[in-house]
Amino acid sequence: MSQPKQSEIGNVPRKSASVIITRKVSDPENNSFFDYKILFLRRGGNLTFGGNYAFPGGVTDPSDYTDADLLVKEKFKTPEERQAAALRVTAVRECLEETGIYFSKNGVEDPTSKAKFTELLSKHGKARDIPFSELIMIAEPDLQNLTEFTRFITMQFLKKRYDTQFFFTQIAPNKTLNIHAARENPDALNDFDKLIINDESSEFRWLSPAEGLNLFLDKKIELVAPQFMILNILMNFKEAAAIEAFLKKIQPTKHSILNWSPLTFPTMLCLMKNNDKSPSRSRYQFIGLFPEDPDYPVEKVLEVEKCEKLKAELKEKYANRKLDPLVRSRFYFTSINPASFFTDYDTEMNAKDPSPIRLLKGIDGLKSLLNRPSL
Repeated sequence: MSQPKQSEIGNVPRKSASVIITRKVSDPENNSFFDYKILFLRRGGNLTFGGNYAFPGGVTDPSDYTDADLLVKEKFKTPEERQAAALRVTAVRECLEETGIYFSKNGVEDPTSKAKFTELLSKHGKARDIPFSELIMIAEPDLQNLTEFTRFITMQFLKKRYDTQFFFTQIAPNKTLNIHAARENPDALNDFDKLIINDESSEFRWLSPAEGLNLFLDKKIELVAPQFMILNILMNFKEAAAIEAFLKKIQPTKHSILNWSPLTFPTMLCLMKNNDKSPSRSRYQFIGLFPEDPDYPVEKVLEVEKCEKLKAELKEKYANRKLDPLVRSRFYFTSINPASFFTDYDTEMNAKDPSPIRLLKGIDGLKSLLNRPSL
């Protein structure tokens, strides 16, 4: 990997949201014993991460803040609360634009809503042309149906950076709507096998965590690091209800220091040369450190960060952590080439915090769960 130019280091990350959309399956035994599948989109070749399979999502627009003001009835107490609501709006809007899937609060079952919804569909040539601002006035979006999962920030040496909040959700019968398909066929309003995706993606697939990881390891699909790590984490959960229960259990309490949440904590992976000479680690050339690790280079991260708002948050949250010097939260890599990033690696995750990241497994542990031969 070539070294970045000094002018490129610390480029400001763009706020964005991404959604892990799951749907129930009736035959878990034929789905690697998972009772859910996850929606993936194959990104267009001319886009960032082109050709990779990713979850629906995108960058926050200024209009998302305006819509958040409109939808959230109570006045925001802090800018952070408004931003958190805007990210949920981003998630709903991007899912609609990219897939036609819309998370409504009450559906369009009552006669008044159904009549307004039918009129809205009929006055636009294509369902994807429906203004989001009009749709939310007819079918209120269910912003609380999105559960915070984890937050990743692109490393500072990359030209394009994103500060992405990942959400988890499940398709809700009669409430989650397939807007794009319903414009062409009203009977497809709750049919999620017939998605009409926009031109940012070339195809969609519903995959279990095991299916997605096996396809990746067999080099049949490409995944970027966050998607790989999230599927790795989800291998611990055969049932979607167990994911919801886990995320609910680790929600922060009112007494959390600095309002710290393991689900929204700004997580930026930092790569360093491996200086661990133990026999089990010597073949790995690089270490990827998470903020929970005592060797995480907080001062260096703060030094090169150009986004002042993010820098202030990092300074507050990273610098005020109480770390155990014996805890480890890290990856060991043989290569940092994106094409082979996760083909030979190990993990050391004994962090005591409840973040989903602590569930990450090394390649041998992951292959054991997948019933594949280890290295």
